[in-house]
Amino acid sequence: MSNGWRVAVVGATGVYGETLLKVLGSREFAVDRLEAVASGASIGRTVEFRHEEQGITALESFDFRAVDFALFAVPAGVALEHAPRAAESGAVVVDASAAFAGDDSVPVIATALNAEAVGDYAERRILRSPAGAALSLARVLRPVVVGPGLVSAHIAAYLAVAGAGRAAIDELAAQCTQLLNGRPVPTAGPAFAARIAFNCIPTVGLVGDDGRTEAERWVTDDLAELAGVPASAIHFSAVHVPAFYGDGFALDFSTRAEAPTADLAALFAAVPGLGLPGGNAPTPAGDAAEQDEVLIGRLRSAAGGQRDHSLWIAADNLRQSALNTVTLVEVLARDHF
Repeated sequence: MSNGWRVAVVGATGVYGETLLKVLGSREFAVDRLEAVASGASIGRTVEFRHEEQGITALESFDFRAVDFALFAVPAGVALEHAPRAAESGAVVVDASAAFAGDDSVPVIATALNAEAVGDYAERRILRSPAGAALSLARVLRPVVVGPGLVSAHIAAYLAVAGAGRAAIDELAAQCTQLLNGRPVPTAGPAFAARIAFNCIPTVGLVGDDGRTEAERWVTDDLAELAGVPASAIHFSAVHVPAFYGDGFALDFSTRAEAPTADLAALFAAVPGLGLPGGNAPTPAGDAAEQDEVLIGRLRSAAGGQRDHSLWIAADNLRQSALNTVTLVEVLARDHF
């Protein structure tokens, strides 16, 4: 290392990879060398980092000994194949997929909640950034857990297509154009099993034997760990909606102790990274997209009771995930190297 750290962003040409590059570039983290890595199909393309164009290096032949940190922004299957190779080469890997979900040897870290566990990277040199939705929701639920206590949480997630990648964005855009011009639209596309334009798709990932989708299991497990509650206390349903960026959550929760709405508002207002806009109804695309804060609105309690509550959350889950990955690397570099 000369004046900074050597960093590889793996999957740099994807939607999440571009978000990682944008967030990393906006921070004061000293990067001496940035490697933009993607599949061989992306050779010849460029990405931007701190106002400079970066050429793409093929993942299949990339030598991870050239970097200190490897930030993976790829599907789980690709991470399973290449993240161990990167770690064995001496890089510290931060993966944001579900590749290592459930693997006790790979710590899951939300720097706002359990940054002290970053040092556990040493066992395999791999750390996992949680599901973006789990990060956003944990910001809200953890203060409830340590305050009045959480009995249960019922969450309906309205997820923008950006979380499904560039093909999903392109599919929504193309279908909207076709419909608005009176042209027929296929009943399904490469990215979604049903038409996504002006529609909702209540299956985010494959459905398992228990009736839950892959995304629902992943978010539930990560959220339970980060919030410090049993997974059985969390009931999470996810729906893809025809929005490009920005995600929304309708949250109903019950507390062990009585918690007046004013007390909950004060509790949330004191948490860094949470915002309570004065308008009280933040929208995902209009207010939360490309923002670091998780926004809360429509906070209210059930009529005649102070243990059952509801609120609305707007967040940019891609941005939340990227910010967590970058701050995780900052903690690693500051405290463990």
